[in-house]
Amino acid sequence: MEAEWPFPDDHFDLIHLSLVHGCVADWPGMMQKIKKHLTPGGHTEHQEWALGAPYSPDGTLTPSHPFYRWGRLIEAAGLLRGRPLHLGPRLVPFLHSAHFSHVHEEVYAVPFGGWPEDERQAMIGREAMRQTVSGMEGYTTVLFTSALGWGREETAGFVEEVRREMGDDGVHKVIDFHVAWGRKEGGEGEGKGGRG
Repeated sequence: MEAEWPFPDDHFDLIHLSLVHGCVADWPGMMQKIKKHLTPGGHTEHQEWALGAPYSPDGTLTPSHPFYRWGRLIEAAGLLRGRPLHLGPRLVPFLHSAHFSHVHEEVYAVPFGGWPEDERQAMIGREAMRQTVSGMEGYTTVLFTSALGWGREETAGFVEEVRREMGDDGVHKVIDFHVAWGRKEGGEGEGKGGRG
């Protein structure tokens, strides 16, 4: 059983979660804790990738591509562990199921690699790819060996293939980044520090 949080009820004006994919087994329970510890009128905001669903706007990323396969496999591993990683599309349902009000969502199509013609988007894409590649070996190895039954050498070879193929800017890779927020009923107005 998960420990209770060491804070009183109705304590925070804002509870923010970002990139906790793979860390929570009981999302209904987590959302109830968040609501319990928010002040009436307080807000929660949550940011996550749609990690299991990479795509391209023009069809250049196919299901056989290593990056696409990596996204599907890492989500399968998370589900086998009971801790999903493909959380982005689930954020709004999480908020609704916990009866938050004023629920809103913004979804950003984040490129991976320097392929966009817009220089700002290309900069974002290069940084998104750098961050993903830099941590890929560690968490992929843990998930694939513990949940999917892959060997370390097999996993290392696949990660190397993914890294190599991700560098091809002829393949226009995108993962959606979801930002969702909602308000706990009660209190005056919208509460402190929240988004409308």
